[in-house]
Amino acid sequence: MNSSTPKLTIQDKLNTRFFGDNTPALIVEGKTDTMVYERLLINSQLDWKEIDIVIGLSKSNILKHHDQGLPFKYVALLDADYDYYFDQIIDDDNLIYTKFYNMENYLTTKNVLKRIIKDFNSVSSKHINEDDILNEAIEAIIPFILSCIAKIKYDLPISLEDQNIERWWHNSEKRITISNMHAYIDDELKKRDFEIDINWSELNEEYENLLETHSIDKFLNGKHKLDAIYKMFKKHFPDHMAHRGINPFKVDLIRHINSCTHANELLDSIDYRFQKILSVSL
Repeated sequence: MNSSTPKLTIQDKLNTRFFGDNTPALIVEGKTDTMVYERLLINSQLDWKEIDIVIGLSKSNILKHHDQGLPFKYVALLDADYDYYFDQIIDDDNLIYTKFYNMENYLTTKNVLKRIIKDFNSVSSKHINEDDILNEAIEAIIPFILSCIAKIKYDLPISLEDQNIERWWHNSEKRITISNMHAYIDDELKKRDFEIDINWSELNEEYENLLETHSIDKFLNGKHKLDAIYKMFKKHFPDHMAHRGINPFKVDLIRHINSCTHANELLDSIDYRFQKILSVSL
């Protein structure tokens, strides 16, 4: 399987049924997920020439078709988003949820970063480890994480998860500042005539609990974590990263996804679920 593998939408797949196509399918949420999964599936025990990769277009669209029933055998991979937080994970043999918020969280785990840093340190006199990068990246976006906690706790009518952290980033301080973040929240709430007294001290306690229970990756959108890590690499490896955009950097991370223990556990789950629905032995 490679990047040239044809990708179908669920509707495309349904249309092929008219031509007698009974090929089982792996359904993923979006086109950007396929590169990650294709790299991960290199070590799969399944024959991926016999399984279609189908683009679900969105999590809600996949679940809609799942609830209505699909006329072919399939396994759907879903980003957990806040489903762990709200205890909304659906127990179903056809559905697999990411262990973390989304797939980008797998790309930003210690073992993956360790491999990238090893490559970078070979061409740099500066030495830094994956813990340094992770700690600095999380520290740099604490105001954003606290704001996400506030949004959920107070049901704030604001846009956060689909925003780029550049919106609040302070270039000279190389982090999201509290003043930038709070100014954004205040402005958004004023636009909607929404008044609330946010207890930020209490939110800090919830943030500390996420850290202590190692649950930060189940709560933090991996896209924002990846953005912050990218900025830390730009900071510590300026020569190597001088002309390297975030998309090539993401490709670097994807190349090493199989070094992530949790990603390999996800692969085992995929193999097992297909083994179960296809009744084959691996």
